[in-house]
Amino acid sequence: MPDITIPGVPQGVRVPFLYFGVDNSKAGYFQSTERVLLIGQMLPNGSAGAGAPVQIVGNENGLFGQSSMLADMARIVRKTSGFAEMWALPLLDAAASIKGTWIVTCALDPAKFQSPGLAGVYVGGVQYTTAVLLGDAATDVANGLAAAITADPQAKVSAVANGNTVTLTANHAGETAGHIDVRVTYNGIGVPVTGVTLAVAPGAVGAGNPDMSAALATLGDEPFKWVAMPYTDATSLATSRTFFDDMNGRWAAMRMVYGAAFSACTTLTPAALAAFGATNNDQHMSILGLYGTPSAPWEVSAALAAYALVYLSDAPELSRPEQTIELTGIYAPEIPDRFNKQVREMLYYKGMGATTVDQAGVVRLDRLLTTYQVNGLGVADNSYLDINTMAQLMYFIEYMNSGISTTFPRVSLKDDGNPVFPGQYAVTPSVIRTYIIALADQLADLNVIENVDEFANLLLVQRDSDPNCVDMILPPDFVNQWRIGKILVQFYNQYPATN
Repeated sequence: MPDITIPGVPQGVRVPFLYFGVDNSKAGYFQSTERVLLIGQMLPNGSAGAGAPVQIVGNENGLFGQSSMLADMARIVRKTSGFAEMWALPLLDAAASIKGTWIVTCALDPAKFQSPGLAGVYVGGVQYTTAVLLGDAATDVANGLAAAITADPQAKVSAVANGNTVTLTANHAGETAGHIDVRVTYNGIGVPVTGVTLAVAPGAVGAGNPDMSAALATLGDEPFKWVAMPYTDATSLATSRTFFDDMNGRWAAMRMVYGAAFSACTTLTPAALAAFGATNNDQHMSILGLYGTPSAPWEVSAALAAYALVYLSDAPELSRPEQTIELTGIYAPEIPDRFNKQVREMLYYKGMGATTVDQAGVVRLDRLLTTYQVNGLGVADNSYLDINTMAQLMYFIEYMNSGISTTFPRVSLKDDGNPVFPGQYAVTPSVIRTYIIALADQLADLNVIENVDEFANLLLVQRDSDPNCVDMILPPDFVNQWRIGKILVQFYNQYPATN
């Protein structure tokens, strides 16, 4: 048997006595890099450089502006995970984009207004009120309402009073920024004092989301596992699809960066959501339909990315279904706008995720899908149906990559049948195969895969025609989620008599 080679100790050394080399290859353990990347718009007064990634360490107000889209997103993520490693890709408003506006008209009927009280509106789920006193006019109500909104440094809109109207203007331009929810009452709360009425009407329609292409290119191969993307226009979704693409994007075999994106639709009715879902087909994008929520779409997308960071990043949790998980910080739609089972069933066949709302008004995930629905031939394909599959796939690949590359970092390669002695730093296909099966056993213990015996039967490890290359086919059977139970209650009015 040949001598054992100790790195750094030459063969034939004659100076006594002991020489200790250190090898850390058996000491490490798998640890996935988990980051949340928030894509969104910053305000001009932010200090961050637009178009380049920046880490958020509680300084989002200074980086992006206190009432910016990205500051909102960071606050939402922190509600779910205070220890999240957060990064942002700040964007400026597109040059030709339009800011959404809303007109709040105030009216006061002196004959009915007999006692002081409050009047106000909800903007993005936050209520802004002004006191209405005896002797006030509609202009006073408008001025007070504008002042209340202006006093909030985190308000999503600016407010300008003119006579008896208040014009609200989104802080950011673009289609998504124009989806801010403005209403007078929420769940029956906020009805103005008797004699005062407020009416909200849309003004200018927000248009022109920023182009993400150049900014995404600055990310290189830096790992960002969970990406909150607030835009759902066709151009942005196409850009995201290219960014994560299996052939040339982050999922390509030559890059192996991976990741998943999350977005949300908050203004589309069920029928419109179904029609929209039918236009998408991307296993790396998950879109939640939450019609009627007062929360902004960028806040919902951030809440989804935060969910993924906490629940889809590590085993065994990533194999559990998402139903009942709270979307922290997200406002529930009012009861008439909540999706019943029939609506949710329809959406789940259109690649759209949905939620439920409990008795306390807490928004909870019901099922979160990817938008992938058909294969390249246009045939229905459920292989990438649920977000858990993508999480398991990333975890499996990274676990295998970590184990194999750590155990065999620099080895020579022999055909099966040749002896491999300690200290030779050599392997054969069968040695590699045995180690991969051991890793599969570990992944089964972690509740990521199942049926390891069949995995071993289907596993293929062989030398390539290139003598320096090993070809492998790894066939994991991922653990599924218990989402549905079919139960027949076969009742009796009286059990049959038995002898």
